[in-house]
Amino acid sequence: MTSSDFQAFMKIFKYYFEHINLYPNSLLARIYGVYSVKMDESLPVYLILMGNSKKCDNRYLKANFDLKGSTSKREVFDKGQIKNTTTLKDLNLIKIKNEENCLLFQTEDIKAIMTQVGYDISLLNQFNLMDYSLLLAIEYNPEYVRKYPSEFLQKDETQIQKERSYSCGKTYTR
Repeated sequence: MTSSDFQAFMKIFKYYFEHINLYPNSLLARIYGVYSVKMDESLPVYLILMGNSKKCDNRYLKANFDLKGSTSKREVFDKGQIKNTTTLKDLNLIKIKNEENCLLFQTEDIKAIMTQVGYDISLLNQFNLMDYSLLLAIEYNPEYVRKYPSEFLQKDETQIQKERSYSCGKTYTR
């Protein structure tokens, strides 16, 4: 965290805290504290303590995305090392969406997500802050895995890795 990031957060902390309490389903990262640590003659180091916003079990995780709403430099290239926990980007999601029938949200879920994003953006806009990205995790439905384990247990590792990189299962927003 830079000194200017630290100062900016200190100015908005009260409003951020009120926002998080008013909107418990906020998609903003949970920030538990920001700290300035200075030792002896060295320059201060600024730290931020944040909660993990990904609320799914990696055993069922199919793909993970950091979405910014841009396509410029927004792709992770498969060099044979993409795992289900690799954080992919916007172009990876577009590719998957074009190849698979996934991300089928209920109308009420779309409205709830868009409303919450609007509230969150409104807070950021109030302080002329721009950086907003959305962490999206797509996971297999754990009930489906338990009901049809043979579809998941009998595949070889190459096939599983390919599916994790290029297809979608049940989607969750939290």
